[in-house]
Amino acid sequence: YKQGRIKSLVMAAYARVERYAVAKADAVICTGPGLAEQARAMGPGKPVHHIFDIPSSLAEPSPQASADWRRRWTAPGQDVLALYVGSFAAYQGIDLLFGAIPPACAATPNLRFVIVGGTEAEIAERREALRARGVEDRVVFAGKIPPDELPSALAAADILLSPRLDGTNTPLKILDYLKAGRAIAATDRPANRLILNHDNAMLAPPTPEGFGEAVAALARDPTRRDVLAAKGRRIIDEEMNFEEFKRRLGRCYDQILGTATP
Repeated sequence: YKQGRIKSLVMAAYARVERYAVAKADAVICTGPGLAEQARAMGPGKPVHHIFDIPSSLAEPSPQASADWRRRWTAPGQDVLALYVGSFAAYQGIDLLFGAIPPACAATPNLRFVIVGGTEAEIAERREALRARGVEDRVVFAGKIPPDELPSALAAADILLSPRLDGTNTPLKILDYLKAGRAIAATDRPANRLILNHDNAMLAPPTPEGFGEAVAALARDPTRRDVLAAKGRRIIDEEMNFEEFKRRLGRCYDQILGTATP
């Protein structure tokens, strides 16, 4: 009860700070439509601009660097690589991901997982759990990778994973995944659905069994992976790119400075 009471007080204080910040702002920038609606509700009449995130690095994948990453993680021509990048926080769906690994490996003998992120303690805990399930040798823990090296690391994989469970804003990793030009397997949840759909990604039920089955299906279907990868990359090339980001940000500045044209 005491912890719940403290959490309620902290969240109430946080909400007051949010309302104050919106009330005093000349304009509010939100990275997702859900946040934009919240901002409009907090400050009726306040200019609110939806300006999407951009990938964590503008660098394009290097074919040579991608080949080097792949050699670190697998033998030539032997494995299909499914890669996750992110923290080990519960809302990321990390328990679902590790629960999906054993059934996916059982269904697809040449499938290997690469996990980017996590602390040493978190990795040790997960490695022990995988050992107990008999699949420790099918998972590579890559630790943390610098942002400008990440595009090449992502492009070394065949499938990129977003097991997100909670939240209403697009995971930043999705933009990195789309930019890498690789097929995406994602849970069919609101955060992933803001950009992804059945046309550009493999959307799966948010259960270990459902997610594992989706990853295994993609691992067995290189043609499907190529189709999804091409459609995903088109989103970056045509919609959510740095040029469009600058255009939206410029429109916000024009409005604040009073220089916007009709």
